[in-house]
Amino acid sequence: MMSQTIVVNVPHQLGKAEAKRRIQEGFAAVKFSDLPAMLSFEKHWEGDLFHIEASGLGQKISAMLEILDDSVKINIEIPSLLGALAEIIKSAVTKETVKALGHSK
Repeated sequence: MMSQTIVVNVPHQLGKAEAKRRIQEGFAAVKFSDLPAMLSFEKHWEGDLFHIEASGLGQKISAMLEILDDSVKINIEIPSLLGALAEIIKSAVTKETVKALGHSK
């Protein structure tokens, strides 16, 4: 099955350690209320990579936030069946990343 990849880069001037701390704290209680309620979420860290998986209706959406010295690179994999949700998912993950980093966007 084909999937769609979305890449977003959120710049910051916090340094890697502070950005990671803020992402950890900011995403700890995130419920992604902008996304359909049928999705269940799992989140985990692997070094400086933060993984988020959302599943529902037999489909899985994966997001990975890579914490860098001057930005957070977000990669989102969306199955083609859920392509209509791509912009909603991109907006929700980007919004929470920006909020966690303390940007006023």
